[in-house]
Amino acid sequence: SSDADPALTSVEFFDLRTNRWRSLGRTREGRRFPGLMVMGKHLLIAGGETTDAIGRTVIMDSMETLVGKRWVPLRQKLPERRSRFSLLRIPRSYV
Repeated sequence: SSDADPALTSVEFFDLRTNRWRSLGRTREGRRFPGLMVMGKHLLIAGGETTDAIGRTVIMDSMETLVGKRWVPLRQKLPERRSRFSLLRIPRSYV
């Protein structure tokens, strides 16, 4: 996505084994510039930007996880609203 595009709900990834794009379904909330992370066997999408009813950019703090073929909102939120950021899991041994 770019600043000119609407917030998207579709999630795709390129499978290097098959050289094909695969769909991972549609998120509940459209997002631009979210963070993505794999935690264990779970794919998480967090934060990003959307546009409100009058066209203003809104920075998000919500998170969703992929369960089977559907995205499920998480009760947990980011500590702050964020967009255009990296999201990664740091092993406990580093903290």
